[in-house]
Amino acid sequence: MKFSSLKTKSPAKSHDRPLHGPRSPLDVTELLEHIISYIDEHNMRVAVVHVCRRWYFMNQHNLMRELVWHTTSNSKAFARFIARIPSAGRIRWFSQFRGVAKNENTPQWKQFVSAIGRNCKHLQQETPPPKYGTWQRGEGRKNIIKTDKPGNLRLRQTYLRELELNGYVLSGNDLGGLLRLLNSLTSLKINTFYKTVVPMDHFLRHCPKLLTLHLGALPNGHILILPPWIPIELQHNQTTSPGNQANSTVFSLRSLYLQCTILPQLELEELLGMTPHLHELKLINLQSYNFSPPMPQYDGIRLIQHIKALNLPLTSFHFSKGGSEMPDMELQETLNQFVGQILEWSLWGYELKYDVFKCLRLQSNHITSLEIINNQWTYASTVKGGLHDYLCASPHLLHLKTPQMFFPLQRLDLNRVDNISFMDHSLRSNFRHSPPRQDLYIGPGVWACRRLKTLHMGFHRHGDVNIGAPVHGRILYGYLSRVCPNLQDLQIRMSDIDSSLEGGLCLLSKLQSLQTLVIAISAAYQKYERAHLEWMADCPKSGVWQRLQKFAWLEKEGGKSAGRTLDSFVTVPGTGLNGQAEDRLMADLKMLGLIQDVNMLLEGIDEVKNFRCWPLLQGISVYSELDDGGELEMDVA
Repeated sequence: MKFSSLKTKSPAKSHDRPLHGPRSPLDVTELLEHIISYIDEHNMRVAVVHVCRRWYFMNQHNLMRELVWHTTSNSKAFARFIARIPSAGRIRWFSQFRGVAKNENTPQWKQFVSAIGRNCKHLQQETPPPKYGTWQRGEGRKNIIKTDKPGNLRLRQTYLRELELNGYVLSGNDLGGLLRLLNSLTSLKINTFYKTVVPMDHFLRHCPKLLTLHLGALPNGHILILPPWIPIELQHNQTTSPGNQANSTVFSLRSLYLQCTILPQLELEELLGMTPHLHELKLINLQSYNFSPPMPQYDGIRLIQHIKALNLPLTSFHFSKGGSEMPDMELQETLNQFVGQILEWSLWGYELKYDVFKCLRLQSNHITSLEIINNQWTYASTVKGGLHDYLCASPHLLHLKTPQMFFPLQRLDLNRVDNISFMDHSLRSNFRHSPPRQDLYIGPGVWACRRLKTLHMGFHRHGDVNIGAPVHGRILYGYLSRVCPNLQDLQIRMSDIDSSLEGGLCLLSKLQSLQTLVIAISAAYQKYERAHLEWMADCPKSGVWQRLQKFAWLEKEGGKSAGRTLDSFVTVPGTGLNGQAEDRLMADLKMLGLIQDVNMLLEGIDEVKNFRCWPLLQGISVYSELDDGGELEMDVA
């Protein structure tokens, strides 16, 4: 056979072959997973998984499923709760006192611990828990996923990463028995109603990946933290290599929150020495015991100097002890040591003095978060406009939380619709029968924190009793919607406020970035007509809106008869950086408190097609409190 006649086809050159590489970096699965691992859980849930089917399936392990249980629920709900534990990444447990002082004596708690144990045992057989560090990048957040067919993905089991226990929780070794099953835990929060004992070595031994530790108790209770701080099996490495940073770092905490806890100062300093990566440290209302021998009192200056010497990368700090006022020397030492480094400040209610706010105002460019913590609604001292002046001079503030502090509504009444004096409340009783002095008046103003994202605050009025609640609502809602247009988390508490259509609740629809809205009213339950809330879906065309238009006309005519026009309302100078934007804001604030403001907003909503109120809203709660927290003694704002 001759083969000379056979023709062989030369191989194609490399440049003739088409290359089918990725058209975008997002087409590379490994690179895409790495990029997505840095996205927070909320954006992952509301945006990323909705891009396409591929992104949905590949990011199922990034979605943390949350389970919430309250012991007052029925048995059927509890059975569903137990069945869903294997696929939960976060569990929140709320227990209520029913004559049993410890949860371990209740059948529900035993079943809960048993279900966690079965899930943990099954997961350890399937795959070992991820190493520390992979949790932050998202590599350790993968669940065990099984498929019957391609594309038929069913979520099975996952490691429990966050646990929150509220109410009457475990104590002592019983808590260690639960933690022994949760070596993958990254966040643990315990809020107890009674006296609880917690050995610290349980957290070090059983939860090596713990990043957040929150131990808190109500003022009537406390948490006693007992040594040893270092587990026995780790003490050898700690003593043999004291200079080795790798061996001395036994706790990887990023956030430590202790409230109403009892622990000696020496042990606390030892604990802080083992947390070199700590970013948030809050020591709130630390307690002391009177046992024999009694515990020494805290030396605040020495503790603050010790924390400073550790060179911790702190961005949030708080220290208060025993529900008493911190001495001026300790408070000044805290400000001197940490002002300029701490971005998120937290103050105890007893420490509120004008000099404190004055010092914070000097560092307003460095502070992005301010929280004022109290355990009751009454206060020990008066701050004459300190907080208000601070807000008017802090353009970089992003988060403000003062949930148990009443802020006088008159400070927001730029148009003086309430038509009352703005004298400090603590001085008002001394001038009931004498002419008022002009130097004692504290007028309204415009906050400079226009980029504020979080606001938790209580409001109180000391005005004319003849002024109705709708006026206060229009002042409050109108002010916040204009001065703080970027609010995402808004929680309001007030003793007398009207959230109806006439009260101006609809003015908050200007907050297009709002995600959470909570309004707590310390008054009788308010019953709304349907039309009061219809503006959330569409512009109302009802009798309530027609009545509102009539009120607006009467208000306008009444202003004319009194010789007062819109140009004569705002007399308070603005505080801002952009002059043109400030002029627009001040012109808009001329409508503050008037019913015309609500009428104009509803007319604008009617002109918008496919109106969406709060497109990013995750939750809203408007409720009435039975107890307003006691009588307010004096203003602190």
